[in-house]
Amino acid sequence: MEWCTSAFLENETTGNYTLVYFNSPYYDGSTADFIHEAPGEIYGSWGTMTFSDCNAGTSSGSGLFTNYNYSKIIMTNDGTPSGSWEAYPSSASNGSFSVSSY
Repeated sequence: MEWCTSAFLENETTGNYTLVYFNSPYYDGSTADFIHEAPGEIYGSWGTMTFSDCNAGTSSGSGLFTNYNYSKIIMTNDGTPSGSWEAYPSSASNGSFSVSSY
């Protein structure tokens, strides 16, 4: 089965954005990612960023991602659970959450 997938991309500095749709035979529709990218080679501290109205979907429908099972991932400086925190997501509610950097 081939899934129709979309991605909303926004440059918060310029306000430019786009929505891209694509089909992929490699995506099974079981995951969604909400990603904050930092320019440059060093991640650095950028404060707190809020993700709002985040949606995910399956073959049977779509809705706020908090209606589904989800996992928070803490980014550490060395990629291990014992490393220093680089980015930490808040608890999610109504399809929204924040990520704070350290």
